[in-house]
Amino acid sequence: MYMAKLLRLTFNLLYFLFILIVALALFFCLKGEAKTLYVDDDGGANFTTIQEAVDSAKDGDVIFVKNGSYPGDVVVHTSVNIIGETSENVRVLSAEKYGFKIEVEGVRIRNFTIELLNSTGIVVEADNTSLTNVTVRDCGKDSLFSENTSGLMLKDSFLNTLRVRNCDNISVQDLSFNHLFLEEVKSGKFNRLLLNKDEKGKRGGEEK
Repeated sequence: MYMAKLLRLTFNLLYFLFILIVALALFFCLKGEAKTLYVDDDGGANFTTIQEAVDSAKDGDVIFVKNGSYPGDVVVHTSVNIIGETSENVRVLSAEKYGFKIEVEGVRIRNFTIELLNSTGIVVEADNTSLTNVTVRDCGKDSLFSENTSGLMLKDSFLNTLRVRNCDNISVQDLSFNHLFLEEVKSGKFNRLLLNKDEKGKRGGEEK
């Protein structure tokens, strides 16, 4: 009788531990799985603004933005990939301070056109940021401003004014620009740059 109770108790305990282990494994698997969130200013998607999607996203998630016009002042506080449907037709057109402000490392932004008056296009405050096929124009301030960061990569982009200060490991490829200011850039790789206007820029504090 005693042995039967002991066996039953042992069985129940093992069964409980098995259920607990399975539940924890499922929890961590689901937690670590990246999701794709959809944004459409016309509705019919998960969100109608980019900021709403960023606020709901977790590290590693993808935010896919449908063609349309969207408000700026987007604060990116999660390591996400923000991808526009097509660069010419995904437009950020209004903002008080900036189109995007990147606060965490590992953010990727691709296929956007940013047109802001009296604002900065993109503010980068974190390492390992990648901007691909991004056009920033008609901004009242810097198109892109980055300070005290590393691992900034620009590719296939157009920027009115690129200002990079005290940064390391800057990679710029196929960039078209009107004004270029590079101050205290410790290392960098620059391929196929096109200066559109005869303007003075700075690199390492020296006029060129």
